[in-house]
Amino acid sequence: MPAIVPVTTDQVLYQQVTTLDGVDYVLTFALNLRDSYWYLDVADQDGSPIATNIKVLVNWDLLRRCVDERKPKGMLMAHDTTGQGLDPGPTDFGTRVQLLYLAQAEVQANT
Repeated sequence: MPAIVPVTTDQVLYQQVTTLDGVDYVLTFALNLRDSYWYLDVADQDGSPIATNIKVLVNWDLLRRCVDERKPKGMLMAHDTTGQGLDPGPTDFGTRVQLLYLAQAEVQANT
C-alpha cells in the first residue's frame, strides 16, 4: 500500500523533511504562478540536490528520469483521487491530488 506524503497548498514555496524507505530527504515544493503547476526538488538530508525542477504530473513516476544513486529507491507519484487524471492545481495538491510513495519492496513485488 503506498504511503501518502503530506503536502500543503498554504504556501507557494516550502520545504519539508520526509522519510522514504528509512532515509530522510528534503522535499521543496514550489508553485509556478505563471503556468499554475507545482514543481518538486529532492535533496539529501544535508540539502545537496538529487533532482530539481520536477513538474508534478499525475500517474507518472516523478523520479523516473533521475539517475542520482542517492534518490529514493521506491516510486514517488501524484495521484488524482477523483480518477479524472488531472494534475494538481494551485489549491488542490494534497487534497484532490495526493503525493504517494511506493516503497522499494512494493515496487519490486509488482515487477
